[in-house]
Amino acid sequence: MKNLSKILFFILLATIILAGCNGQTIAPTEMPAPTLTYTPEPTPTITPTPTKTPIPPTPTVEPPSVLQDYLEDVVVMSTDDFSSSEGWDLWSGKISDGVLEVEGDKWQGLGKKGTFPEGTGILLNFKYEKDSVFEIYYDYGEWQTDEYRRFGIYYWETYPRANLWLGKKGLGFNSLTGNLKPNSETWYTLLMVTDKDGEFLAVIWDNESPGRTAVYHEKNEKWADYIWNLRIGVNKGAIIFDDFMEIKFSGIK
Repeated sequence: MKNLSKILFFILLATIILAGCNGQTIAPTEMPAPTLTYTPEPTPTITPTPTKTPIPPTPTVEPPSVLQDYLEDVVVMSTDDFSSSEGWDLWSGKISDGVLEVEGDKWQGLGKKGTFPEGTGILLNFKYEKDSVFEIYYDYGEWQTDEYRRFGIYYWETYPRANLWLGKKGLGFNSLTGNLKPNSETWYTLLMVTDKDGEFLAVIWDNESPGRTAVYHEKNEKWADYIWNLRIGVNKGAIIFDDFMEIKFSGIK
């Protein structure tokens, strides 16, 4: 009986050991997958691009036909009807009723804002009182310095003359050539341009008779490669100006 009991005990013990070795691993509890809630994005509101109102092109201004005799490929860049003083430095003079008037006072006058590079120029209508003395010119640099340059016209003793300065030295006041006999209280047009290589041209003509002209044309390399300012000065009398234009061109004929 004792031997049987020992046998039964060992059988029981072996059974317990085998059960422990072959025991199944308990799987961990799986977490449920989260439930995703989809919120649709709002549809963006598309604001239509406003239709642009087309800006009408600047009307093309035809240059006076007289210019065909002097310049190549002339284009009018801007006009000024003197409805305001914008664009001018009025050290003397006034703008009213669509004209610019300057009275003589020790060469006081005015200047055009901005500059004039080579290949550009101006057209300007003017008339003057009898015995007026005035000048219209381009210049560069400070007056009475070696770098100073000037080209323009000078009205003195009733006839226009060239107005040339190089540094501190005036180069004479040569008369313009042509068949124009200027008179006071008559409207004239002045063309004044500068071109490359120091070339200058000034032409004055009678508005009523464009064939009557006074001309000055010179080329001097000492005036080359400058950007110019436009000045007007009056020493005596009174001058009235009207209808100012800025032009560009490809060459002087």
